[in-house]
Formats: sequence, C-alpha cells, structure tokens
Amino acid sequence: MLNKGRKLPTCQAAAVAGAAILLSAGAARAEVVVSDNRDGTFQWTRTIYLGDGNPLYGTYLDIRQSPLQTGDAGPGKLLNWFSYGFTGSSPGNFELIGDPGTELAWNEDFKTYFWNGGPLTTIPLNEFAPGEFVDSSYTWKRYGLHYLALPFSFEMNGGTPLIAPLAYLGVRIKTGPASYNYGWILYENWTNPLMWAYETTPNTPIQIPIPTPGALAVGITGIIVLRRRR
Repeated sequence: MLNKGRKLPTCQAAAVAGAAILLSAGAARAEVVVSDNRDGTFQWTRTIYLGDGNPLYGTYLDIRQSPLQTGDAGPGKLLNWFSYGFTGSSPGNFELIGDPGTELAWNEDFKTYFWNGGPLTTIPLNEFAPGEFVDSSYTWKRYGLHYLALPFSFEMNGGTPLIAPLAYLGVRIKTGPASYNYGWILYENWTNPLMWAYETTPNTPIQIPIPTPGALAVGITGIIVLRRRR
C-alpha cells in the first residue's frame, strides 16, 4: 500500500496497482504501508532545546500516516531534536526522540570519535542495509543520536556525523503490553525523511527495500514489489 500526498503518474500508478494484485494472496496476514515524501510534502521541522526548560517544538512524524499529516504531537510519533552544546567541550546533539510508545533501533556497539582534541564515546542510531529486517533483535531506545554539532552552532556544516547522509533507520511503535508495529525511515542529510513505512501486523518484522532507493533512481514500484515477510 502506498501513502501519498499527491497523485502518481498514470503509468506508475498502474504498476503499483499491479504490484498490489500480485501481493494480495500473500498479504492477507500482513501488509506494509509505504509513504513517499521525496517531494517534501511533510516538513520535519526540528525542535531546538537551549537548556532553559522550554523547547521550541517542531513537527512530529507518524510513520503510520501519509505525508499530508499535520505534524501534531501524540503517542507513536517522532520528534527531530537538537540540544545545544553549552561548553566548548560539549557538542550539540542532533537526535530523534519518540513520544510515549515509540522507539528507535540502536547500534549494539559503542563507537569512539575524535572530538575537541580527544576521544568521545557514544552509541549512534543503527543503520540498516537493504535486505535486512527491522525486528525485536535490536536494542531499542526512545531516543537516538545521529549527529554531533560544533558547540554554539545549530548548523550541520561542522561537527561529526554518526550515520551516513542517507540512511535507513528502524522504528517500532508499541500497540500492547508485548506488541509492536515495526517500520523504517529513509533519512537524508540528517534532517529530511524521504520515505517511511510500517508493517500493519504487530510483532511482524519489516524488510528494508531491495534495491535501495539511495540514489533516488529506483521508483516506488520497486519498493512495493519487493516488500515481503521474513
């Protein structure tokens, strides 16, 4: 299923419809909903926190909704967050934070980066490769770092990226005491959500698309056709 804020070209829409028909027999128990935001319909405005207890709230992303969503806060949604570096030795943190019930997949290993003349050790968000599954086997937290900024700066033209400028990130949303819906976000330049998807059946892994639309040359049809269960 494709969530869109605008109409697909006729030929592409026909291909997507054909893919849906091909998948109908095996999709009775599970369905992946993919949203295409490559035209920037949804703007993931960042929240800035200056340490005064009053964050300047931006928009929230819900991977269960289309790019036409309002960006309001609520359970199951994600905030794009920046926390200011208050001293010359402390970086500003760019991270994603989930509202109650929303978590992000962490890399399992600590990583050490060169920062301000010495080592800085932290755990970044996990990057998923095409073909991998987002599931319960990962470490899950409500927040996750993806970029360390220079002190006293809101910009990303300096500092230390913790993930690639184009990366798949894993998300899960709690739907019951031991029940989660799994999904992913294709995240560009540490700020823009190009695409996102979620598996509608609780506790069912979701696969990262093959081939990856990393260069944005692969159409949505390819993503739809290649969605499948483990």
